[in-house]
Amino acid sequence: MRKFISILLVALMVVSLAAVSVSAADTVEVATAEQFASMPADGNVKLTADITIDASYAEAFTGTFDGNGHTVTVSAPMFSTLTGATVSNLTINGKIAVSGHAGAVAASGSKVTLSNITNNADISSSKESGYVGGMIGSVTTGGGKADALETSTFTGCVNNGTITGGAGTPRIGGMVGNSAKHQFSSFTNCVNNGHITFVQAEGQTALAGATYAGGLIGGIFHGSFVNCLNTGDIDCPVKCDMGGIAGRLTPSTQQADHSVSFVNCTNKGTLTDVGRSVGGIFGYAGVSMKDGAHAVYSIKNCVNLGNITNKGTDGNGNAGGLAGYVYGQDLVEGNAVYQYCTVEDSINAGNVTLQNTGFASQFIGYTNTKNTTIKNSLGSGKVTAEVENHAAVVALSSASVLDYQISGNKLVSNDGTQVYGWCADDTSGAEKNYANARKTLAEAPEGAVTFVDTATMSNLVGAASAWGYQAPSNGGTNTPDAPATGDNAIVWVAFAVCAVFGTAFAAKKKFN
Repeated sequence: MRKFISILLVALMVVSLAAVSVSAADTVEVATAEQFASMPADGNVKLTADITIDASYAEAFTGTFDGNGHTVTVSAPMFSTLTGATVSNLTINGKIAVSGHAGAVAASGSKVTLSNITNNADISSSKESGYVGGMIGSVTTGGGKADALETSTFTGCVNNGTITGGAGTPRIGGMVGNSAKHQFSSFTNCVNNGHITFVQAEGQTALAGATYAGGLIGGIFHGSFVNCLNTGDIDCPVKCDMGGIAGRLTPSTQQADHSVSFVNCTNKGTLTDVGRSVGGIFGYAGVSMKDGAHAVYSIKNCVNLGNITNKGTDGNGNAGGLAGYVYGQDLVEGNAVYQYCTVEDSINAGNVTLQNTGFASQFIGYTNTKNTTIKNSLGSGKVTAEVENHAAVVALSSASVLDYQISGNKLVSNDGTQVYGWCADDTSGAEKNYANARKTLAEAPEGAVTFVDTATMSNLVGAASAWGYQAPSNGGTNTPDAPATGDNAIVWVAFAVCAVFGTAFAAKKKFN
């Protein structure tokens, strides 16, 4: 028996060592810019030294790139394109100024997985209608379909660089400029500290109205944000859909779920717009849907601390402490086409100032569906609107504000809110149902909103300390838990097999 066990253990050791050798052989080590440029496009790559590169990796990278805690200094995006690739555990320094889509990690990509990456490089693009992000400029459609979405994930990523868009209709964000249709992009424990702004170069077409800017992403079709933070200020010289976390939620009209959720997210950045829609969490959501398309835009346990200013003097842009504008379509039994916004257990502590003919609110500036939900949320900021009665709990047009799901909310006394609900146009009479849209605060349903003094509000906000972004317990990015992959996985498998055989041998000896 002892001879058998000895032979078995020797065989196991040989198999384990062979497996480790195979794994090591499969890993491509990169220590220079030349090695980076020539690495296999589908390789399992590990960075073993800090490097400086002056050109993007030319092929579409489909493999795994482990930065291994090292720093890459760049003057162009590391990769031109990522397709189904994984990039992790690195810091990026330098400066990127290009004429195409731009990001510190990649200009564009689809089905990407990025984790534990810190970008310190300032990034700008002079491309008209360019997409610019701290990590990736454009998450592209790739091969995704309405009924088979592709997924891209961003975990533990931090942007500290200034992100600058150019002319035309750019989309810019601290993580990603734009995530296209048929993509589900998720962000977890991600932070933007960089300034988000626009600069129009001489001779370029003027910035247009379809400009999107967000602390984490400019435009997104479908996705989620969990425990994310923006501290960077965002400003735009023209009309821009702007949000502390996401600028515009832009669903397709095709049959699919286009929902976007925000959970435990915080905005601390100052947001300055000139006439579109701006919100502490997101600026604008929705489009007229058809063919079974639907979406719920949900905000839960989120906090806005940044001041919001919409300076537009022409037009009717909106401003909300949490959301600026939502295109609403009622959820009707038997009808698969719907979209609406829900706000629950969230806080606006920033001042909301509107200098045009639109609407301002502690929570949602304007939305038009009875499925709108605002529950158990707090408003401690100051709301200011240029037009009388345009500082509302929620503004609308053809719906009845009395049908909205609004309950348990607290506003600080004298916050500037003038009415419960309001619509600007009363000329359509019964067709627009403006009588039920225009409701004073005294006409609000019982318990919908309650005004409290400053001391009480302070206590309520303190009691909600678990809401909003919470710093990860592992200390943030670039300190990841060691993954059980590659060589480590082989060691653990060998250890586990030894443990199993050891247990079996001990049991056999006992019963013999």
